Amino acid sequence: MERRPHLPGLLALSLLALPLLAAMNQDPAGHDADETPLMLQMQVLKSGMKGLRRSLRDPQQNDASLEVVLEMQAASQLAKVEPPQMAAQVPEAERPAFVAAYRMEMVETQKVLLDLELALLASDSENAQAIYQRLKALEEEGHEHFTVE
Repeated sequence: MERRPHLPGLLALSLLALPLLAAMNQDPAGHDADETPLMLQMQVLKSGMKGLRRSLRDPQQNDASLEVVLEMQAASQLAKVEPPQMAAQVPEAERPAFVAAYRMEMVETQKVLLDLELALLASDSENAQAIYQRLKALEEEGHEHFTVE
């Protein structure tokens, strides 16, 4: 059997590199890219959109839809104060305007969520579904401007 004198050293070096490789998938605060405070709130919003797509079709599920809307409102409140990941790629001189535009988009999302809550409280299913479409358009627009694919 051929002896490979560098193999133990390479293995040790590989083990030392693992934490560095793991850190590459983290934000500066040490969160995994998928587990940043912003991404956790965005997951709540995404899940809520999915749930509303189904529940808004049935007026009997308005109470369940209202619960989802409240969760989304809370998530959007937390998400709006977190800088989008893409902000780090924007030139420093343009970054404040970029982050402000993101926050304005999130405030608009909150306004639409409030409109949706009002429609559900009024049992106006037709309007609730139209408002959901506005929310969907905002989601698509926000992803286009503030996320990296």
